[in-house]
Amino acid sequence: MDWKFLFDPERKVFTIGYNVSALRADNSYYDLLASEARLASFFAIAKGDLSQEHWFRLGRQLTSVDGGRALISWTGTCLNT
Repeated sequence: MDWKFLFDPERKVFTIGYNVSALRADNSYYDLLASEARLASFFAIAKGDLSQEHWFRLGRQLTSVDGGRALISWTGTCLNT
């Protein structure tokens, strides 16, 4: 799949979606590593569609959990690191 239509070249992250009726990308962005866009980012970089710089634009907000660290997502779920 070609992910470029969802990619904002200025912010270097994916938009949440595309409004077909308005023919424009949504004004919200996937900017956290702990989101469903993580896998799309990984594949787009692996295919050569996006530069590795995109991966490092994804935020990695951490919190302490049971003496360890975890990534925080939009919904408040965590990924233990």
